[in-house]
Amino acid sequence: MKVLFFITEYFRDSQTGAGTQIRETVNALMSMGVEVTRIYVSFAPVKFKDVEGKELEHTKVAQIVQRHDVVHLIHCSRWLAEVWRSFPKKPSVGSTIYWGGWERVVIAFRTYKKGLSRIKAVLNAIRSMTSSYLDLRGVDVLLPNSYAEAENVKKYARLSPNALFFPVNNGFLKPTFSLSTIERYHRLPKGEYIVVPGICVNRKNQLGLIKALRNSSYQIVFLGGYEENSWYFSQCRKYANERMSFLGYLQHDSLDYWSVLSHARCAVLPSDCETPGIALIEAAYAGARPIVTKFGGTMEYYGFDGEYFDPRSASEILEAVNRGWDRGRLSSVESEAYSRFSWNYCASLTKQAYKLAIQKGAK
Repeated sequence: MKVLFFITEYFRDSQTGAGTQIRETVNALMSMGVEVTRIYVSFAPVKFKDVEGKELEHTKVAQIVQRHDVVHLIHCSRWLAEVWRSFPKKPSVGSTIYWGGWERVVIAFRTYKKGLSRIKAVLNAIRSMTSSYLDLRGVDVLLPNSYAEAENVKKYARLSPNALFFPVNNGFLKPTFSLSTIERYHRLPKGEYIVVPGICVNRKNQLGLIKALRNSSYQIVFLGGYEENSWYFSQCRKYANERMSFLGYLQHDSLDYWSVLSHARCAVLPSDCETPGIALIEAAYAGARPIVTKFGGTMEYYGFDGEYFDPRSASEILEAVNRGWDRGRLSSVESEAYSRFSWNYCASLTKQAYKLAIQKGAK
């Protein structure tokens, strides 16, 4: 099988969840013997580049398209779908990595500085729920990361009349070392703590969590990169109490990173949505009890292991954290179950979606 990936240029070297999903899916597919070609697409103006950064003409890309069995758009945005519609018809799939909802508008309003930046963030959140923003016509099979995401895309997107949905899980890379004997990272606080894994940005809503828990006695460790001089991070610092610490970025395959997850009692993601958040899957695999936003398909991943809340509500956040803390860490059986979210499994499902798109095209 020959697959051509149309990848948004931003994700070429991105360390975000979407960037990781792209790289690891490609790697797993190639290990299964799938022949993969990658073309990176940028917009305004539209440009095509190969893996080495060499620019390609539209006519050349059209020739490459015809040599492949199926085209995979990722991240499948309206911009990428519009570019795809300029080529002759070929079986296609698209990874949406999307969630729309008014909860995102509220979190944007609360976490951006007053003025133009807040106005832009709120308007962008509202605009993302319009069919003109999420115009995905021309894509045969859509690959959300959950069934909940599929319903969300159906609600807000403009789709081809016969478009199909084939949910494909997100995944993570298991560490190559044992977690049972891993030493405690030297920068961790003494005693039990909650870890908040993820880059410190507005949509992750660390500020909402800090305000909800600043009067509690919990020790909280924020694990993830941040911009030292950003307004948002300065607000997180301003409202954080002495029991809250910011570790910054740790390499995801490092002993230190997995040590922070392995020794945590609970892991919290207070985001406006998660689809579903690779860092929290890793934390659950390491045994930390998942406590997470209810938006974005999280319940399909964490099931009865998790505690869920509306990130707009400080009281709900506090109550969910209290419940999760009381339940304690996951058992070894519960945590090991998360190993099913492998990139090989993700790639296997993706390969099935390719076959579906090809069959659909043949009809």
